[in-house]
Amino acid sequence: MENDRLLKLVEAYQKHFKQYNRPDYNETEVRNDFVNPFFEILGWDVQNKKNLPQHLREVKHEASVFVEENGKQVKKKPDYEFHVGSTPYFFLETKKPNVDIMASKEAAFQTRRYGWNGNLEISVLSNFTDLVIYDTSVRPNENDKPSVAQVAHFHFTEYVDKFDEISRLVSYETVISGAFEKTFENISSSLKKEPFDKYFLSQIKEWRLVLSEDIVKNNSTINQETLNIFVQKLINRIVFLRICEDRELEKYESLKNIGTYAELKKVFTAADKKYDSGLFELIDGEQFEISDSILVDIFKELYYPNSCYEFSIVDPFIIGQIYELFLEEEIVIKDGIVVAERKPEIVDSQGVVNTPKNIADIIVKTTLTPLFSDEKFTEWDSYRIADICCGSGNFLLSAYEFIINRYIEYYMKNCLDMAIQKGLLISDVGNNFKLSYEKKREILQNNIWGVDIDILAVEVAKFSLLIKLIEDSSLYEMESFVKNNNCRILPSLDNNIKNGNSLVDEKYIEFNSNILNDPEMVEKIKIFNWENEFEGEKFDAIVGNPPYIRVQNMVHFSENEYEYYKSEVSKYETAKSDLLDKYFLFMEKGLQLLKPKGKMGYIIPHKFMLIKSGASLRKLLSEKKCVKQIIHFGTEQVFKGRSTYTCLLFVEKNERKTFEIGFVKDINKFYATESAEMKEYPIEYLSAAPWTFLSNEIVRTLEKKKGKCQSLDSLADIFVGLQTSADPIYIIEPKSEEKGIIKFIDCNGRKQEIEAAITKPCIYDMQLEKYAKIEENRRIIFPYYQKGKKQVLYSIDEMKQLFPKTLKYFESFKEELCKRSINNMSENNWYQFGRSQSLKRFVKGEHLVWSVLATQGNYVYDTRTICFTGGGNGPFYGLEKKEDTKESLFYIQAVLNYWMIEMVVKSKASKFRGDYYSHGKQFVAQLPIYRINFDDSNEVKIHDAIVDTVKNLMELKNKRDQQQTKPQKETYKRLIQIEDKKLDGLISKLYGAENCRREDLDEE
Repeated sequence: MENDRLLKLVEAYQKHFKQYNRPDYNETEVRNDFVNPFFEILGWDVQNKKNLPQHLREVKHEASVFVEENGKQVKKKPDYEFHVGSTPYFFLETKKPNVDIMASKEAAFQTRRYGWNGNLEISVLSNFTDLVIYDTSVRPNENDKPSVAQVAHFHFTEYVDKFDEISRLVSYETVISGAFEKTFENISSSLKKEPFDKYFLSQIKEWRLVLSEDIVKNNSTINQETLNIFVQKLINRIVFLRICEDRELEKYESLKNIGTYAELKKVFTAADKKYDSGLFELIDGEQFEISDSILVDIFKELYYPNSCYEFSIVDPFIIGQIYELFLEEEIVIKDGIVVAERKPEIVDSQGVVNTPKNIADIIVKTTLTPLFSDEKFTEWDSYRIADICCGSGNFLLSAYEFIINRYIEYYMKNCLDMAIQKGLLISDVGNNFKLSYEKKREILQNNIWGVDIDILAVEVAKFSLLIKLIEDSSLYEMESFVKNNNCRILPSLDNNIKNGNSLVDEKYIEFNSNILNDPEMVEKIKIFNWENEFEGEKFDAIVGNPPYIRVQNMVHFSENEYEYYKSEVSKYETAKSDLLDKYFLFMEKGLQLLKPKGKMGYIIPHKFMLIKSGASLRKLLSEKKCVKQIIHFGTEQVFKGRSTYTCLLFVEKNERKTFEIGFVKDINKFYATESAEMKEYPIEYLSAAPWTFLSNEIVRTLEKKKGKCQSLDSLADIFVGLQTSADPIYIIEPKSEEKGIIKFIDCNGRKQEIEAAITKPCIYDMQLEKYAKIEENRRIIFPYYQKGKKQVLYSIDEMKQLFPKTLKYFESFKEELCKRSINNMSENNWYQFGRSQSLKRFVKGEHLVWSVLATQGNYVYDTRTICFTGGGNGPFYGLEKKEDTKESLFYIQAVLNYWMIEMVVKSKASKFRGDYYSHGKQFVAQLPIYRINFDDSNEVKIHDAIVDTVKNLMELKNKRDQQQTKPQKETYKRLIQIEDKKLDGLISKLYGAENCRREDLDEE
């Protein structure tokens, strides 16, 4: 179907190619006739037939606005932006067919410049005759040849034959599947990749350092805090004015024409009179000297040819994310030497990680949508939205953007003519509606609030919000506003975004009155009294990404603060946990700061739902019955370059009757649809106990059989492996065995030999398969023998007599073995295992063995007492029946491998990449094992049938592994499937699960 459409489109273009190639056939015509249909065939909703709100359109068409720069007419925006949700993926710049884009340096530079400033992986250039894709992580230069940074090129005569390849690169399906990012992140190129965010970050870091060095050199009495604030404000002012130039609010190259610091101060004074936001007001250090040459060099770097910035395209959110990374470091003066160092709290939290814009937008949208409904329009002005750990303000930017877009949607839907007449909506040349500057200013002052402990982050948050305010507003509109309202252009945000410690109020003085006499501690703790700030008002919504900092790290950089949280004075319920994480406190404080019926949306690690230390937070949330929704990302990674397992948690300041949870299997599809398949549960399902999520059907089934079941640890003893504390020394891989002597290469690469009689079969670094035979892949040196019921270490004399080669081997590692932390170590026992636990488990008898990390049940029967090592985290666990357990071990094995019991494990367990999850003792010990009533002949019959079927399965798997050809193995695989299904049926009878769907195993 799509190929037919494409074929007709290409044939039509080819048939009248001479006509389309004439100078009078313009860009608008080629877009409408060919480019738009072409990208529709690639799956994009070019004409917005889905009727999405203006800000969520998949394809945004920009009006061609030209301005004068360096005596040239320069276009400020690309022709198309391709989006999924709120995330832009690539720009498309079009030219008329008469322009040879394969030879045009100007067209290539323009396209690459747009994409680079948009911080995008690629951008596309087309006149339909040709379609070129550029890598826009490579910084463009006006003199580059058109071929530089080219990723792909297609001539229109190739569109049909190479459609699959084009589709793989820029189709809608490619974007929402996640293939887009994977494809372009791995573009191999000899060119240096300098994406906008990394390049700009490196520049402002360099400016901070050279400015600081210069200021300290010229002003030796300056203190460290003043220096940091002054330099930060100076950079903010310069960047703000440069952004205003590209947004036509200041004359282009105004900064470039400044030659001295004195001139710059005059510009700042004029800007303060014009904008009046506090951004340009006099600050401490205004009198400091700065070398003019330093400033001139910085100004040069902001313009072509030193850079190709086009700040009219740069999203304020990207600026905020860059500053977030910038604020990881601070300037430190050491013996007169200026250096940039990571802040202590950043070191202990392993660095700043930006929240992706689409995640911030989804959290904001989910949290605020119930508030900003059409029915509540009259209340919109009064809503107070906060981020109480706002950092550089990215969640506040998302919230601000959301509210602006909701006003545009409301006016367009309900009162378009009135909104246009009153000047609330303004239409551009492309017939896109924008909210008036006055209304945006009003929203910023009425609706947006934030707090952060870092004064520099607060300055950046205000700075980013002001950039967002002036976005898409003309100087004429702003000047008209100033004239009509007798005020300056920008509002002050000092009352909206404040510096302080959201978690520490005046109760700290009661805890530690010494703070009143300790200026350094005052500055570090930054007591923040919520009753006094923001006129004592609470909030309708709180959003954000609170810091994830565990107590042991908190103690490193703020011991006094940590002790306050743990004290009775602080009143923090969640601080009672032994292993406190700071985000617990932000959840608790957020709930305190919400108005009745207020909403809160955070992204936090999901491990709190299961781990012991999360009990205090689970207790708080469950007792308040406030959880509304959980979006669980499982092992999907939200933060680039980090293994942080997270969820979105939405709560309300009112008691709820139900909550819902959805599990995200494909994060790219989630970003595209902004939704997950949700399941609803009664709110009572949540408690201080670990939160596990089974289907309602399974929960009901297990509940019915509750009286017939007992926990696994009441039938059997679960044990860990041997604890050598030096596995590479004790575990060996034999190369040969002859006459009772094993030859092998040790962990240092040396040839060794030992007596086989002192070794036992062992498994190491392997996955097990349920009902299959365990095949040893290593040997373990086991220097013990049985004496009565105990395992006793061979003495030195016994080793010399019975195992001299092994003793010699041990002696070659004596230094390493003696370094182990072992009680009562002496010259007579230095070669013993690190711990004596589980020694008796590996002598005789039957037991089950399983891998801790696995993707499914993998409990295997063993009578050969094959050894394994490991503690509470595995890699293996073992199980022995208790003496009074009547059920066969084969029966217990079958129940543990049963799909529904495995689902119980999966619902509780910690998740890891590759779909692995833990089968550790804490997740299996309480599994509900159906107890056979041996006085009931029917149950005995089922029990015996299960045992027989397990034995059949073990025999079939053994025979399968002995077959030589693939067809023979396939025959046994079919027989195994038949027996496996039979076994499921037998166990389902016992649990009454005949009608439960196995698909529930995969609900996550």
